[in-house]
Amino acid sequence: MVAILSPGTTYGKILQCRAVSGFTFKEVVYPPDLEVPPHAHEQATLYVVLQGIYTEVYKKITLTPKPFGLAFHPANEVHSHRCPDEGGRCFVVEVGPRWMERVREYTRILDEPTDLQRGLAACLAMRLYREFKQDDGVAPLVMEGLALETLAEASRRPVRGTVYREPLFGRHCGGSWRSSNAPGPCVPSALPLHAGGLPAPATHRFRVPPDHSFRCSSA
Repeated sequence: MVAILSPGTTYGKILQCRAVSGFTFKEVVYPPDLEVPPHAHEQATLYVVLQGIYTEVYKKITLTPKPFGLAFHPANEVHSHRCPDEGGRCFVVEVGPRWMERVREYTRILDEPTDLQRGLAACLAMRLYREFKQDDGVAPLVMEGLALETLAEASRRPVRGTVYREPLFGRHCGGSWRSSNAPGPCVPSALPLHAGGLPAPATHRFRVPPDHSFRCSSA
């Protein structure tokens, strides 16, 4: 039987977790050589790979987002995932059902797993990550607004045959998003590392049992 993970639950180690207005935000570290068995998530999910390599395998598609690129997988979509070599670190946004119902009033594009790459939606997601790391009374309000804007931008289907050009205010430069019109970065050029960083390289492959996961216990 395939495990269905409830909001706030993950197979990695949760560094930080916050719940705001129907969204669950998590920063998660995955150990080296991680292999997670087939499972699904109760809620739809947007995620950004902050560090390392993260690959998701679905029945019809395999997603390996670029660093600082954005990807999406629908609720209840069965998949497995792996993090080879040094492991990985991701910023994860779980989207509550009411927000996905709102999106479906306009488009069904997010009914399938999607690699959104490094477009405007990815830049917005990285701004959202920066607010996620803030510890002030206004951050939850900003997080809700940016989460909705990221979700809306991710819902836009590109016109067939067009060549995507990164927006001037979110151009990717050597591992960071920087504005071409202002000196400051769109998001931090050096993402914060946490005490201990990623787990030390493993000498053996780390396999997660189907019934073993971690849950976010605080908002």
